[in-house]
Amino acid sequence: MKILLDMASEIEQQLHPSIIGSLTVGGSKVLVGAAHGALVTVLDKPATIARRRLPYFSLPPPSSLGGLNLSLSNRQWVDEVIHTIVQRQSVVLSLTDWDQLSAFLRNLAHHPSITTSHPDGLIYISQSMTVADCLQELVTLVAYSCPTTRLRPRQLQEVLGSLECLIFLEASFWTPEDLRSMQSHLPACTIVAGVTDLGEGQSAFSTIGWRTMTPGDLVASDSHGKGSPSYEQGIEQQVRAEIEHHFGSSQVLLKMVRRLITAGPNLSVIQQFLKQSDPKFSLLEHVLAPLGTPERWILAVLLALGPSVSLAAEQIAKITGPLNPEPMLQSLLDRDLVVRWGDRYAASAGVAEVLGRNFKAQPWMKRVLDHVLPWAEAHQQDVDGIGQELPLLLYSLKWAVGEGLWSEVLRLARSLDHTLVLAARWDCWRQVLQFALQAAQQLEDRSAEAWAWHQLGTRALCEEAIPTAYDALSRSAQLRKTLPDPLALAVTQHNLNYLLQSTLPKKATEPGDPIAVQQPVDRRRMYLILGLICFATFGLSVGIGLAVQWVLQPDAPPLSVPRDDEP
Repeated sequence: MKILLDMASEIEQQLHPSIIGSLTVGGSKVLVGAAHGALVTVLDKPATIARRRLPYFSLPPPSSLGGLNLSLSNRQWVDEVIHTIVQRQSVVLSLTDWDQLSAFLRNLAHHPSITTSHPDGLIYISQSMTVADCLQELVTLVAYSCPTTRLRPRQLQEVLGSLECLIFLEASFWTPEDLRSMQSHLPACTIVAGVTDLGEGQSAFSTIGWRTMTPGDLVASDSHGKGSPSYEQGIEQQVRAEIEHHFGSSQVLLKMVRRLITAGPNLSVIQQFLKQSDPKFSLLEHVLAPLGTPERWILAVLLALGPSVSLAAEQIAKITGPLNPEPMLQSLLDRDLVVRWGDRYAASAGVAEVLGRNFKAQPWMKRVLDHVLPWAEAHQQDVDGIGQELPLLLYSLKWAVGEGLWSEVLRLARSLDHTLVLAARWDCWRQVLQFALQAAQQLEDRSAEAWAWHQLGTRALCEEAIPTAYDALSRSAQLRKTLPDPLALAVTQHNLNYLLQSTLPKKATEPGDPIAVQQPVDRRRMYLILGLICFATFGLSVGIGLAVQWVLQPDAPPLSVPRDDEP
């Protein structure tokens, strides 16, 4: 082991100028930042992990949809939701309208009775991530470690097991199995999950002790907190019923209809919409008609990203062109075509659902990619900056994969690498590395492929997935042997030797043992040797069996000669 440590120290000195941070996993330390890939070395002293000063609050920015103009029955339902949460019962809130669900959850998180209901605070998570990454995210919020640590399951239980926190999960992808896993790691926490399609999950949620709650229509108020003006006066009941039937599934579209009716004699226009084969699309055509080119471009970019990805005004200006997009954004907000979360903007889900049917996102996503790619490359060592833009960057990466833009995929994946390692988003890291590997193979870029295999193997090594780690690091070493980059090969050989040291018996890892500095094994030769050993063993077994059978075979009985009196 001493020889291995000396080699690690020598390699670390060569990589030192490019190292931007480290992460500990178990008894190992991962050094991050080098272009050749992460270097794994022995942790010199155990990490210190402690809870932060609680309570801790991570509240979302309010939605531009404002508050909720509730009928008496809906106000009673909201009171019941608040009572359920205060009583520490986890709950699944199901609303079919995503805009409505997001606005309700964000406003609910700011309710005084909710914010103060749990002694350790409130955490609101809106990003899409796996359960494992979500738990690591919670750890970074409620605890600190020195050095920064990705916790093992036992450590997660120690940090999160006694946490009494209220956790909001806005993203709609959570399954009953995901929430069951979350609850098992957070037994003292209350979880509020929002979903748009409960489907057959109600019984599944009830089996894990969760309550599912579905309201009637919740009407979002305008951005000033005032309820939408009444539109029912003077409208025939049949027309009202048709309006609710065609537009009632989206509160944003319903607000557009109400605004048209209350703004003037537009009832006849609404009736024309109702006669069309697609009333929703006809309504949006009417709303979009007065918009100028800048507003249409901004809306197109936000539609291409979808309602779950937002942009700041500065980003919108660089992607679409107007130096000051604020007036255009306000025009879109006034028409409920976009929503605002703090200082960021996204397309309304109801609008995206209707316009997205025939919308060609390709040219607009190309504009987004042309902006985010050089930005990410220039900021790849800014872990906090990349972390804030992860939803946008990951969405752009997945779109580029779908379009087969392999050069862009590889560049963007490498730009995200450092942040995903140091932020302990390792499930996401694995997916990004798999995209990078696919891109490198498509481009026939052996250097990039070797890097991707190295990172995948290093990740598996730290996760103690030894066969996967050995296979990936061996592939990387074989590729790097053919490249004129001895330092890259040395980094991979070091991680591979570290793996061998961690898996061999202790006697074989004493100082001075040559196995500590052995070269990566030739896999084909190893398989050939194993095959010859198996063949020789089989032949020997067959030979021994035949010999034993010959020795132990009884003598044949003598032929009997019949007596004379026998027939």
